[in-house]
Amino acid sequence: MGKRSGNWANSLGNALSMATTFAASVALGYFAGSYLDSRLGTAPYLMLILLLLGVATGLKMMYEQAFRNGGNHDHDEEEKEDARKFAPSKEIITALDDAKKMVAKLDKSDPNYKDQ
Repeated sequence: MGKRSGNWANSLGNALSMATTFAASVALGYFAGSYLDSRLGTAPYLMLILLLLGVATGLKMMYEQAFRNGGNHDHDEEEKEDARKFAPSKEIITALDDAKKMVAKLDKSDPNYKDQ
């Protein structure tokens, strides 16, 4: 037998989470649509539209959860690398310094300002 990666309890938890998320989104779409249909007299159109939106939302959430947990790419490392590459321009730094000075002036002109 080959090695198994992951834990069966973790996989079961993910599967149950996806199933309940899908069921909840479909149920919410159905009941919200039925309620609105009864209030607005548009039966069955809003129920069908919101039911389809619930199904689409459930599928999207299942897709995101499946590929977020099961992907081999480490997105946190990619984000950290991108953050290291970022260097603000001199214009941004100058604008931030000017804004800091303006805030300090406004604070000093406030009658309730107490110098720390």
